[in-house]
Amino acid sequence: MKVTITAKVRYNMDIKEMKVRGMSLKATVQVGRSGLTGSILSEIDEQLARRDLVKVKMLPSMGPSRSWKEDVEKMAEKLAAILVEIKGGTIILYRKGSRKGV
Repeated sequence: MKVTITAKVRYNMDIKEMKVRGMSLKATVQVGRSGLTGSILSEIDEQLARRDLVKVKMLPSMGPSRSWKEDVEKMAEKLAAILVEIKGGTIILYRKGSRKGV
């Protein structure tokens, strides 16, 4: 009997793997009171072009996660990235890219 893995199950396995990889990363972008400005988005975009996973720290001055969670989801969509995880004030983004300069 041959068992096939559906796309959804494979996607969930990939997400789990990305979460595990993301735990070992240091946050390379910090977002403060000014929020998700154009320069922050540009920096995240550049980092996603260089590496597939980026960890972003939302500082306490951003307020509780319920106030910025929707903005983060929109940002991920705008950057063509997958929002892997939001845990506390830390988010992990993934985008399959060219990995330039690595």
